[in-house]
Amino acid sequence: MKVIINTLIFLLILFFNTRAVASEIYEVTSDVFVRSGIGTSNEPIGIAKSGDHVKVLDKSNTNWYKIEFEEKFGYISSKFVRFVEPVTPDPVEEIPVIKEKESYPFAGVLIIFFALFLIVEITRRMRKNRIQKSIKNFQNSYPEFSIDKERKVEVSKNTLLRTLSPSLRELINNQVINGLDSGDDSIIDVTSESPSLLPKNEKRGFMQVPTWNHKYIYSKSDLNSATSEQKIFYHHFKQNFLNGTSLDLLGNTNYAFVLLFDLLDDYRNHQNFNLLDSQINSLGNNYYKTRSYGIRFLKDIKKELGIIPGDIGRSANQTIEIKPSDEVYYGSEPDYIYWKVGSKYKEKLGLNEEEVKLLNKLWESTTNFCGIEFCYFQVIRLYLDALEAFAEQCENSGSSLEDEFLIVSDLIARKIFRYRKGSANYKMSLKNTSDEFYTTLFKLCENAVREHYGHKRKLSTDIRFSDPLISEQFEIKISVPFSSVIGELILKITEPDEATQKELNALNTSRWKDKFQSICDNFSGDEKKFVEDIKRLGDLNAKNPSIENIFFEASKFIASKHKESSLILYIHYLHYDLQSAKFDNKRLTKTIQKNLFKSQEQVEQFEVIVNDFLKYQNLDKAISAGSELYAVKRKRIKLDINSIEEVRQQHAGTVELLNEFLNDEEEDGEKKENDMNSFKEEIEIHITSVKEVSESPFLDEIEFKPIHYSALELFSKNNFSIPVSEIESFAKANGVFRNQLIESINEACFEVLDDVLIEEEEDFYTIEAMYFQTITNK
Repeated sequence: MKVIINTLIFLLILFFNTRAVASEIYEVTSDVFVRSGIGTSNEPIGIAKSGDHVKVLDKSNTNWYKIEFEEKFGYISSKFVRFVEPVTPDPVEEIPVIKEKESYPFAGVLIIFFALFLIVEITRRMRKNRIQKSIKNFQNSYPEFSIDKERKVEVSKNTLLRTLSPSLRELINNQVINGLDSGDDSIIDVTSESPSLLPKNEKRGFMQVPTWNHKYIYSKSDLNSATSEQKIFYHHFKQNFLNGTSLDLLGNTNYAFVLLFDLLDDYRNHQNFNLLDSQINSLGNNYYKTRSYGIRFLKDIKKELGIIPGDIGRSANQTIEIKPSDEVYYGSEPDYIYWKVGSKYKEKLGLNEEEVKLLNKLWESTTNFCGIEFCYFQVIRLYLDALEAFAEQCENSGSSLEDEFLIVSDLIARKIFRYRKGSANYKMSLKNTSDEFYTTLFKLCENAVREHYGHKRKLSTDIRFSDPLISEQFEIKISVPFSSVIGELILKITEPDEATQKELNALNTSRWKDKFQSICDNFSGDEKKFVEDIKRLGDLNAKNPSIENIFFEASKFIASKHKESSLILYIHYLHYDLQSAKFDNKRLTKTIQKNLFKSQEQVEQFEVIVNDFLKYQNLDKAISAGSELYAVKRKRIKLDINSIEEVRQQHAGTVELLNEFLNDEEEDGEKKENDMNSFKEEIEIHITSVKEVSESPFLDEIEFKPIHYSALELFSKNNFSIPVSEIESFAKANGVFRNQLIESINEACFEVLDDVLIEEEEDFYTIEAMYFQTITNK
């Protein structure tokens, strides 16, 4: 092509130059300088006299003409020359001159086209010769590709034998089956000899990669639709990979994905997880597009084996029990279907085929909420019931679920991707968009279950297309009516059991507040029931790092209603506070203390009870002592019988003795009143913590301020996820800005983590647990 372009340019230049050389005769109208270049700034080379005839060679510049003057070339102003008609005295000679002038451009065009034809023809023949030579060299190097048609059919059919089940191949090897019915009158002879698909000479270092247009690979059975050349190369590629050699696929990644599923099939036989792990990691490192899929498959197999990170070596000999009925033969469902939700939980949830089909449109949810199996199954059940009710609702309105999806999917395919309706891309877009809609509906169901179970953090259910028309149609046709169906069905789902409640409370550390508020609102004066309800709530929050706050708030609430119960709940608070990461040692307010204690003596007695509890941590003893604090204490009066006899005998001393008793009572009353007055002035409980002030729990190289410790402790107690509003309140209470606090913590940790510690996700601030462990001394 480059040769053609260069030749064309050369001929065009030649053609226009020949036209430019054609000269014309002009007459000089006045004496004028002939200059060496265009413009008066150039030196004159002579003077053209008026009446002289000059030959004009170039008129490309309208102001200055190039002329031939005195056997030299120069430039003259066009204002001082005029054209001279050529003299043609002989009319016979005029005709050929005119014909030659008119036919000359046409002849030049013919020459150009003829030259182009020669160049194209020569190039075509040279290219054809190169292709034929390449094909001949390739056939000489790889004779298997030059076999005749019958041999190709035989090789292709023998290749298919590799995809048969082991039992069928065993029958073939025993020559029990001598032919296979392929649907026509031809017969395929099958012998016990395995065909050699690859040449025996393995010394050649490279085998040309047959082009395999990109397609989605779902299992090794996709190899059946490949050509014989592609199948031969695949077996060559697999053998090299198993021998430790990775071939360059030149972008034909279909071979790598087929090998991925092939390795998984082989694992079903050898059950060696270490081998599979090594093979898939090697495949992912050399053919990167397979990496994410391979990692997911390995992760699922690890779950089946019960392997945790770091224990793979100890569990290398463990195997997954695969029933014969689970063996996947080619031509059945793709291998990846096993990992879809419907197939995975078909037996556990008792799903029918239609329900399995609907759930297989989803990948398994990885949210923390669905990580709780009970919650996950309730979301699945609600999803299936809601889809059934929504489909019935659509049918009653003369439509169907798929029709509603199609309205929005069609808009996306034509408006966003601009696919032509009916094209392959258009159809693929409809399918992919439809699957996304099912995923969005599943999220709507999960959000409904979250809200019903008191888990306030929700998932985003916005579709990824921001076009207002598409969003509006999705809400009108799908989202709003489906949410209405969910609202009717959500009340029918099963309430979480005790184990699930504990997991939910650990996941959402402030979830207890709704139940606590309900207990307080329903309090009717039965303090024993209140205490038992609080203890029950505490049991459900056994995994909640903020459990001590439940008892502290309960103690404050009941203080004005029942003193003894308030002290008992406060002792429970101290019990759980001692078990937390940091001993907060919250104090009751002075107002509450004045309400709880009537004398300084009671305050001192309670201090003794608390300090003994902190020292020995005997909860039952502390509760018992707290209950006795308000027991009625009567003074013991010891009577002296001899004194009584004397009184009887000496009536004269009766008045004096009575006055002594009265004086004693007045002194006791004054003493008691003084005690109460001093008590009313100020009451404060002094609790000595058993835990000594320890060193910083974080790395020494991180320079944290006191407010940073408090903020990180808040994260730790809330499972490393805190609403933005709560951080806002915390920052305001400590006199700083929220963003300033978060940024200062991230800056302090950046040199250690090389990343930010606290990230903002929607309406929450979160910390990666692994990062938190990295900055601690533990």
